[in-house]
Amino acid sequence: MCGIAGATGPGADQVARRLASALAHRGPDSAGCWSGPGVALAHTRLAILDRAPRSDQPFRLGPLTLVYNGEIYNYLEVRRELEAAGHRFSTSGDTEVLAKLWFENGAAGLDRAQGMFAFAVWDSRDASITLGRDRHGIKPLYWRPRRRGLEWASEVSALNRSTDTVDSAALREFLRFGAPITRTVVDGVSELAPGTVLRADARGINIHRFAAPRGNAVEPDTIEAIHTSISQHARADRPLALFLSGGFDSAAILRGLVGADVRPLCLTLATGHNAEDVKRARATAQNYGADHEVVAVDDSVLSEKITGFLAAMDQPGIDGFNSYLISEICRSYDRSVALSGLGGDEVFGGYTYYKTEAQLDRIAPIVQRTPDRLLAVGAQFLAAASGRSRTRIDAVLRGRSLAERHRGFRTLFSDAEVERLTGCRPKRSVRWDTDHNANSRQQLAELDAATYLRPTLLRDADVYSMWHGVELRTPFVDTRVINSVLGQSSAPTKLDIAHRWNDQFLVQKATEPKLTFRLPWQQWLRSSEDDVHGIVRSSPDPWNGLLRVDAAHQILDHDDGTAADPLRRWSLIVLARWLNRSRRTTPSWAADAFADHAPHSSEART
Repeated sequence: MCGIAGATGPGADQVARRLASALAHRGPDSAGCWSGPGVALAHTRLAILDRAPRSDQPFRLGPLTLVYNGEIYNYLEVRRELEAAGHRFSTSGDTEVLAKLWFENGAAGLDRAQGMFAFAVWDSRDASITLGRDRHGIKPLYWRPRRRGLEWASEVSALNRSTDTVDSAALREFLRFGAPITRTVVDGVSELAPGTVLRADARGINIHRFAAPRGNAVEPDTIEAIHTSISQHARADRPLALFLSGGFDSAAILRGLVGADVRPLCLTLATGHNAEDVKRARATAQNYGADHEVVAVDDSVLSEKITGFLAAMDQPGIDGFNSYLISEICRSYDRSVALSGLGGDEVFGGYTYYKTEAQLDRIAPIVQRTPDRLLAVGAQFLAAASGRSRTRIDAVLRGRSLAERHRGFRTLFSDAEVERLTGCRPKRSVRWDTDHNANSRQQLAELDAATYLRPTLLRDADVYSMWHGVELRTPFVDTRVINSVLGQSSAPTKLDIAHRWNDQFLVQKATEPKLTFRLPWQQWLRSSEDDVHGIVRSSPDPWNGLLRVDAAHQILDHDDGTAADPLRRWSLIVLARWLNRSRRTTPSWAADAFADHAPHSSEART
């Protein structure tokens, strides 16, 4: 797990080094830069597999120079295949495996790599640079054109220049859904789409897809796929941690780890408002005989934590504070690699709307005939009864299709509210288009992946774990697991999986009422009112002309319990903070680590 950066064109070496210095926190163990005529590749390394300098990057293999961020979890199996084809290896990690896989097959070989990755490879034979990203978008990669070339990096912040403008469409998506969904918030910076490669040479830039999010093959057995994924995700040359909640997903991962004879340190976050979740997590750790630490969030240092979280933010987003906190804790326990149940709800249909979609579809014709005034009253009543956002409930009720109702579930501000804030109504994203031949479970999973899992959960997990120098692994966001579940006409539920695994404790977890991990924002915003609101009170226009100040302050001052969503206020604070930071500060320990390592490159023979 690392940070990668680079450039082609005039002054590429200087650009690559500048970009890499902004990614120092992603790679505290070593750093390197390789340059040739009109090209430079840079890397900051968090060493997890084969921690020896021989696996440092940039990694050279004949005419190829590679920088790579991620993990190939089936690297041992792929290595054996390559050895059978005559390749010899000088390292024991996965970097050389990826380099030789590319040397042997190019983009066609990427489907053999099960894992998370973003990479750049320079081929001196035709003076081409190729960028690639894993099919699920677990690892990020961003790029932008420059004079007679391009530049790329693992984070948008590295590419963000002081003269850049905000992409107005991405801003409206942030207000609508709490994160930019289809584009980056920095105008001119593009995100390489999952499962694609970008190739640039003297003829120009070409982008093509090498893989769909799901392949066509259906794994023969779901439990076998889950077990294989978990055991391969546990491969590391450093001790493992597991982010353990009280739910099914992380319990299933712990079950799989124990079955693979791996004993992680389990870490659970205690906020003072999640006592039941902590209780269930303790029971899970005890059931499987795991070491377990429950770490409380001390309100006395809350302001400091929020300040650190905002400093770590790559693009504005309302989520991820829990990832920031638990990753900091993980690092304090000297763990640099952790597993998480992230993705379980999306793959196994764990969200409420997977269960209510059929009922909502049945009542949709009645709702559509209901006068707007009565519908608004009904939404207000349901919001009060459920403690959920009235804006969100209203959007769900008015949805005329599965995709529109899903969009409603993800709503932060309505279209009309976004228009009041920005003066422009947001456009409908193509990410809410689905395969209508698929069943509702498959469509919802597709929507979750495109509009929430990739642009929010995975993006945040990467940014905030790597800020603290922690590699986060997600065994359920795995092609084999996804195919084995969603490739079936009747996808198994968590309860089905628990029964098939013949684990009565997991059966109990699958039948317990679902606990949503919610940070106590209402209390925290009140307790740090002066510090947090100081961000928006210190300027007559903290949103730099992008929002209508009167409309924004109306929400900050009067958005109370009727909205049932403190994240609406939080989103405006986050945006103001992101817009007005002069420079993203790197943790001192990471900056020092980068400075201590001289640039280098590694080389291997094929």
